Amino acid sequence: MTRRRVRTPNFGAFIITGAVIGLIAGVILGGSGPNQADYAGRTSVALLGGVGAALGALTGAIAGLLLEWLLNRD
Repeated sequence: MTRRRVRTPNFGAFIITGAVIGLIAGVILGGSGPNQADYAGRTSVALLGGVGAALGALTGAIAGLLLEWLLNRD
C-alpha cells in the first residue's frame, strides 16, 4: 500500500506575486491616464495601485487554489 503525497502550492508566494503585479499594473494605469482637475495625479496612482494590488492578490489566491485542485485531484 502506497500513501499518496499531497502537494500544496505556497499560497503566500502566489498572493504576494499577484499583489505586486497588480500594484505595478495599477500604477502604470494611474500614471498614464489624463489628470483630472478635481484631484492630483498622485491620488489616482495611489488609488489604482491599491485596487490593482487587491485584485492581483485575489487573482493570485484563486490561481493557487486552482493549482492545488489540479495537483491533488484523483
